[in-house]
Amino acid sequence: MDYFTHLPRKSSSNSLVFAGLRRGLTLTEVLLVIAILAILAALILPAVQYARELSRRAQCSSNLRQIGLAIHNYESANGMFPPGSSWGKSLFVNILPYTEHAELANQVDYVASQGADHLHGHYISMYVCPSDAAPRLVASQVRNGVAKAGTNYAGSSGVWANANGFDGMFRTLLDFWPYDSGPVRTSDVTDGLSQTSAVGEILRSDGGGARLRTVWYLPRYFEPGELEEFGAACHQLPANPLDLGWEGNRWRRGTPWHSGSSFAGTFYNHVLVPNHPTCMNGTNDPSSASTASSEHSNGVNVLFGDGHITFVSNNVELVVWRAFGSRNGER
Repeated sequence: MDYFTHLPRKSSSNSLVFAGLRRGLTLTEVLLVIAILAILAALILPAVQYARELSRRAQCSSNLRQIGLAIHNYESANGMFPPGSSWGKSLFVNILPYTEHAELANQVDYVASQGADHLHGHYISMYVCPSDAAPRLVASQVRNGVAKAGTNYAGSSGVWANANGFDGMFRTLLDFWPYDSGPVRTSDVTDGLSQTSAVGEILRSDGGGARLRTVWYLPRYFEPGELEEFGAACHQLPANPLDLGWEGNRWRRGTPWHSGSSFAGTFYNHVLVPNHPTCMNGTNDPSSASTASSEHSNGVNVLFGDGHITFVSNNVELVVWRAFGSRNGER
């Protein structure tokens, strides 16, 4: 007798079960899986992007902390805070000897006008916020065949030079006549270092003419007693100024990092709260509204005179923001 004839036969119900297992997914099921994956992606991607921005913002704060240490090491060695500009050299050139880039400081002629110009193409990561998507080197700003490197940080000159001079943490030395007023000492900061802003963020110019990356030209000059009128005129700049015929310098903000010759380049002030436009006062550079700005959500990092860092919202009250800008209670 054939052995296989005595094996139990599969029931018809079992055949149906196995046939069901072999069946592929229906179109409805496939679409349902795709929809679930899309929902998961929509939930996960913003979280990933948010985590990345938190990391970039933390690095930005770390950069400011290093800058703050260099500023205080300069003050300890010289009995005064570094000039915001001297002989055409920016704050960031003046603190080089007190950073890990001291070898670059050895290449600078600190007593010669424009004695750091050869550094214009040298990129320094400590001076750049990773949240800013602008190019590291601006190819359209070529000097001697080398593109220029910028910075996302600027020293505070105070509220508005046209009204109170450079009443912030950094003044000028042998630059910006008649605003040239020498360095600042700790005793000059009567508001207290913890209440006085020192360095804030700015968005670097990239040549594209974006509203917050451009130094816009206002059609008239505002006198020292017209701070509010000046601030209002700059604040009312339209969302797309280029499209409406406005003109401005598309390269000046933070670029190049070594130059202190342009006020709106490596200085900022407290005429307007963060993430509002930057405007020339007619054709006058030192009395510009040079405004803090960043690509962080809803505000900017600010280094204060005592070295602590605070994230300041775009919605900060203007009177509070201006009080932070002044070292001696003047607004």
